[in-house]
Amino acid sequence: MQLRRFTADSTPAALSAVRLALGDEAIILANRRLGDHVEIIATGQMDDEETMAAIAQMSVGELEDTIADNPVPSAVLESTSTSASSVPEAYGKGNGQPAQSVRAPTIVDKKNNISSHPVLQEDKISISELSQAIETESTGTRPLAPLGTMPGPTRGGVNQASAESSKGEAASTPRVTVKDEQSSDQRSAAMDDFKVQLAHQTDLINNHFKSLEINLWGSSAPDRGAHLQQLFALGIGAELAIRLVERTQPGTTLDVALRQSFALLKSTLPIGRDKTMSVPGVTVMSGAPGSGKTTALIKLATEHVKKSGTQSIVIICADIRRIGAFEELQAYARLLGVPTVHAHDTEELESLLEAFNHKQMVLIDHTLSASDDAIKLPECLLNPVEPDSVRQLFTLPANTQASAAEALISKHCSGRSIQCVLTHLDTNGRLGELFNAIIRHHLPIAYWSDSASVQAPLQKADASVLVASAVAMSRRIAPSPDDQWLQRLIQPSHSVFSEPPLVVGQTALEAS
Repeated sequence: MQLRRFTADSTPAALSAVRLALGDEAIILANRRLGDHVEIIATGQMDDEETMAAIAQMSVGELEDTIADNPVPSAVLESTSTSASSVPEAYGKGNGQPAQSVRAPTIVDKKNNISSHPVLQEDKISISELSQAIETESTGTRPLAPLGTMPGPTRGGVNQASAESSKGEAASTPRVTVKDEQSSDQRSAAMDDFKVQLAHQTDLINNHFKSLEINLWGSSAPDRGAHLQQLFALGIGAELAIRLVERTQPGTTLDVALRQSFALLKSTLPIGRDKTMSVPGVTVMSGAPGSGKTTALIKLATEHVKKSGTQSIVIICADIRRIGAFEELQAYARLLGVPTVHAHDTEELESLLEAFNHKQMVLIDHTLSASDDAIKLPECLLNPVEPDSVRQLFTLPANTQASAAEALISKHCSGRSIQCVLTHLDTNGRLGELFNAIIRHHLPIAYWSDSASVQAPLQKADASVLVASAVAMSRRIAPSPDDQWLQRLIQPSHSVFSEPPLVVGQTALEAS
């Protein structure tokens, strides 16, 4: 086994050298700080199981004694700027022997430094031009992998993903054949347990170093810091924003990096195709009170009346929670000349569906509620014989908070064949806050609406237009002081917390 020592001015620089020399599968055995430098001892091989088991029991001091007896080629990193292509040459030009001095690439771009006093810009963005640019930029862009939840400990304190990966490694690693089968089985079991524990420790170290790397973007990589701040301004959550930034190359200008992120976001957003206007059947418009479901339903009814008249359509109100819901829906339907009926429970709703089975379009106004006072949809709508004949749409306002959208989608959309209608795009909100939950739960977007007028039809979803709309909506709202402080906490810079203390009346709130 060949051990290597890597010394650098910072942990990210040392980790970069480890990846360049040993690859992404490198095993970190020890790390410590020596004065102003960071030292990491790592290896890229696991060919000797007994040696690995012995090394795992050693402390950093014992490792140092072992390395002193058996000199390890070291790679000392200097904090000077060089190109990334020159790094492999410093490691002996492919002969496997590292040189004595390797310079780590350092990227510093002061042009895109984040201003501590954001200025609210006027909403002068052209959605059509930006959507066309996103469409062009996204050609051939590979979507992001599905978003997941934060990793949590499992039984024994071992992360499940780490355990599974380590089991895979254990299965692919040939076991040593010995004469005593019982001793071999015990040794193999011990090695399997050791690999699980090692994978768990490696996962913890990698997550810790990754958080440190992101935290240092504010001072060591201002271009990436500005990129992340712009994505936060759209309302995009931390997980999605960080993954978008990581998919861009370090040193990319802010303008190019944002275009690449918008194109990647466009290719990741799930887009659905609703068949309400093309296939006869039932369409259920569900949503929380005030989400714009009644307006969206009337928009569909208006479009159908323009094409096919009033004889082939009926509207059923299944909202018993909101006072005046049926009267409001009936007033709109009377203007269109469309009959409207009221269902008071699930049985009555099912009987009405049988009575209007001959209609080309049946629209159901259905409300969602956190309690059990809402009408539950009958089985014929939840599990239809012909899936194309039953469509379920879920209205989600653009001014919904990210946590509320996550809760609504998790409760009412998971495990169901349902599509989303984004409403209230004309309000002061951040559409980007909905993207995380929509992508995480893979909720297809069928329509969007930026007008409360029932005469304006629903717009079919287009990812480029939605991303451009999110950019335009974010420019209507100035970052709050809390947003600015949170950004500084995530990515502190040299001028962090330089603003005067908060003042209430004549009393300054200063840290004690």
